[in-house]
Amino acid sequence: MYFYYYEDIYIYALSLVKELGGTKCSVSLDAHKLEHFHLNFARIKQILTAFGIGEGELL
Repeated sequence: MYFYYYEDIYIYALSLVKELGGTKCSVSLDAHKLEHFHLNFARIKQILTAFGIGEGELL
């Protein structure tokens, strides 16, 4: 998400998930280099919190 600057797309997708009644989400990464591991996970947590998605809703 952050390596390619797609934050807006993911925020839009999360809004659709919530609007359509989705209750579960997953967070994953596609890191091919060690320095990309957990890239901006703190920001991802902020976004999830803003959408009311806590640890109980994560898969």
